Amino acid sequence: MQKWKSMTRVLLMGIVLSVVMTAGCSADKTSGTSSVVSSPAESVSVSQNEQSVAESSEPETQVDFEYQRDYHYDDDGKEVYHIRLTKYIGSSTKVTIPEKIDSYPVETLDSRLFSDTSVEEITIPDTVTEMNYSCFENCQKLTSVTLPAKIKSIPTSAFKNCKALTSIEIPEGVVTIESQAFMDCDNLSHVTIPESVREIESGTFMNCVNLGEIAFPSNMEAFGSDVLYNTKLFNDAPEGDIYIGNVYYAYKFDTSTTEAAIKSVQELTQKGKITFAEGTRIIASLAFCNTEGKKELPPVDVEIPDSVVYAGSGAFYWLNIGTINLNASVARLSNDAMMNGCNVREVKWGENVTEIAENLFNAVTIEHLEIPATVKKINDTAFFQSGVKSVLIHEGTEYIGSRAFMSCSELEKVFIPASVKTFGEGYANVFEESPKVVIYTIAGSAAEKYAKEHNIPVETIEGEGAFTL
Repeated sequence: MQKWKSMTRVLLMGIVLSVVMTAGCSADKTSGTSSVVSSPAESVSVSQNEQSVAESSEPETQVDFEYQRDYHYDDDGKEVYHIRLTKYIGSSTKVTIPEKIDSYPVETLDSRLFSDTSVEEITIPDTVTEMNYSCFENCQKLTSVTLPAKIKSIPTSAFKNCKALTSIEIPEGVVTIESQAFMDCDNLSHVTIPESVREIESGTFMNCVNLGEIAFPSNMEAFGSDVLYNTKLFNDAPEGDIYIGNVYYAYKFDTSTTEAAIKSVQELTQKGKITFAEGTRIIASLAFCNTEGKKELPPVDVEIPDSVVYAGSGAFYWLNIGTINLNASVARLSNDAMMNGCNVREVKWGENVTEIAENLFNAVTIEHLEIPATVKKINDTAFFQSGVKSVLIHEGTEYIGSRAFMSCSELEKVFIPASVKTFGEGYANVFEESPKVVIYTIAGSAAEKYAKEHNIPVETIEGEGAFTL
């Protein structure tokens, strides 16, 4: 891992050493020249190595940016220098970012670098490896941008409110498109997303009212909420299931009135079962988000195919669920309260489930739950604030994370087998703020010791066969 550091120094007309040797002197920016100004109150120290680098530098380049010279250590511990652009101070509407400034490669674009400017076209060189949030936010005349090949993410709000932008090609190698990256781009109608992208965060294309079609990569691993809300694609879609490739984006309800919304939910639940197309890989966050009248309706079963690897935050928000099946990938990866607020009657576990993700049962109401022997690990906050009343953990589980059953106000009894040897450490214990709970376990087990150390009522029994839910 590279360790990044940043230092500020005076770069003025290429005379670096004279500034270092003159104590307390001040430096000024020259109009049209990019420089970093050190405060007179700051001390600037230059190591012998840094001094030799400064001496070998070319004269300062005339550019339309303010910038800093940054460095990081390579794998051999050597300082490697590059340029961070901090502010665009030019007047040109067609901008080509230079590959180098003062002989150093331009690698980083700072947050809000071009924000609120009148630029129309921007070309970014392949030396750039990092862009920070809101780089181009509110550039309302921006029509064209060429992105560099080495970036790994499109940052939060990078192109938010770029009203004139009509198309964007995201380069191969980008892994994450962060939240609201293209939000409010009214005229954006064409987006190319490479197969390298694994995660698209919430609100990425929200309010792109002219975006009528889009293709997502086939190997997505996570998908946020409202990614396509108020786009042409979403607005023109009929009521019902919306798929984008192997991503189940949403069930579109009629939300024109409260009455229509309730009727729309009734039509869904009257089917008695929610199913997904075979081959579905992702169920997006808030896929069934329409909170009107759900808990008053009959429970609906949810059948998740084995092909699904991730269900996002609140995917089944406030649904009244009869049974839901959880395969190994969904149980391990789909955290962030997939079933937040749901009533659940029964969970059917897949054969290969070995782990229960953080927050998987957050705020879920379920009376009784059995955790199968295949589950080795119950992660931190797995049942945080859930309404579960009794839990039977079968022999085979080895670890229960910190706060796993925290704030479970209805939890009365839990059987913990002797196979559980480790309990997570943290600022709160596993059953913090769960006042009714009694732990049932085997005499001499780690669970008995843990209960006594944390003043939790405990009863020893012969085995799980003597425990009733």
